[in-house]
Amino acid sequence: MYYILTIVFSIIILIINNFLYKKKINLLNIFCGLWMIITFLAHLELFGMNHISELVYKIVFFGVFGFGSGYIISTYFRQLKKNKELDKRKIEKENIINENLLKILISLTFLFYGVVSIRVFNMLLHGTSYAVIRSMYQGYYGYSSIFPNGLMKSIDTYIAHPFLYVLIPITLISFFEKRMSKKWIILSIADLILYLVCSASRFLLLYFIIELAYCVYHYYKNMLKKNRRKIFRILLLLCVVIFTMTYVRSRTVSNGKYTIIQNLYAYFTVEFPLMEHWISLIPTNTYGNGVSFFHGTIGLFSKILKFIGFPMTKYDIITSLVVQTEETFVKVFPWKSYNAFISMFYFFYLDFRFIGVYIGSMIFGFFCSNVDANMVIKDSYKSKVLFLLILQNVFTSFVRWQFFNLNMVVSLVFIIVLFLPVKIKKR
Repeated sequence: MYYILTIVFSIIILIINNFLYKKKINLLNIFCGLWMIITFLAHLELFGMNHISELVYKIVFFGVFGFGSGYIISTYFRQLKKNKELDKRKIEKENIINENLLKILISLTFLFYGVVSIRVFNMLLHGTSYAVIRSMYQGYYGYSSIFPNGLMKSIDTYIAHPFLYVLIPITLISFFEKRMSKKWIILSIADLILYLVCSASRFLLLYFIIELAYCVYHYYKNMLKKNRRKIFRILLLLCVVIFTMTYVRSRTVSNGKYTIIQNLYAYFTVEFPLMEHWISLIPTNTYGNGVSFFHGTIGLFSKILKFIGFPMTKYDIITSLVVQTEETFVKVFPWKSYNAFISMFYFFYLDFRFIGVYIGSMIFGFFCSNVDANMVIKDSYKSKVLFLLILQNVFTSFVRWQFFNLNMVVSLVFIIVLFLPVKIKKR
């Protein structure tokens, strides 16, 4: 029943959105379209995937309904309070990025991951596998850290890694609007490549593809035909690279054989059986009470809170529950086990069960509606960067609640700092 309700509700939202909004590609359409497709695919239970109970489909429905409710409610009240003169005054305050700070961060990130990549290459030459290097970077399975000391680990956690989330949209917008010179765009891409070398992670590359695809859509009319062909080729190449990384990096399976189609199907559907598995292991009386939703923000101040003696028991319990979903592989198919992909709804379920799924998703939908509106009304540098950052979170909502991680919260701080408001004096 809830499987059907999720798909029907998503279709209704897509139809309504098509008539109400001039901007056809918006965060609500992307979210509902994505969940409609993966819900349909998961329900097919192809290639021997574990059976999915009605409980999981009910959670997904509450999440999609909550997101749609929050987005539409926000849009409705914004239209009631719409003030064109206020919007004009906002447009007059152009978002000018702090170029000096941006260049310093780009350079420091290049230097930091350059040093770490030398260590990685040395390990590869001595026979260390990339699977182990990734585990060392993530801190999984008891491996020693890839960083030689705590200072470098802190730089990665609080500066370099979060900055990359912001640097990707800044780089892409700069490419299409020529806001940065070519040498700084190249150096920014080099930062991303060095990070990929150090972490063996695919996610930032996936974010780059998602955001580049949207930028092609957004700037398409103003692009020269020869540039369109070049960018489409780049997009195709990046898709091939990430699919190849997914296939090659995969762990050994029981029979040693599975097709790329099977792997891609699993990539977009494993969150259903994994969510069911991990939800069944949540202690009966354990509730996050909002800690899971605000985990990244609390983590930003965790050391200060612990220093002043603030009780962090609930934070530690929720952290341990999520960490085990990342470190433990669960057999989802007869031929392969998976980890980590539990969707953002699992995190909201941790807080207040079904009510938490609805409220958490509604708050996120409300926020996304405002991000979409700023993109249309202001069309400023800052609004575009923020939109692309949230776009990647919407697209990967089937993986996890990205703001559970400290990195994503710090990336929002970077946007605030880099785009401190500057008043333009009128002549």
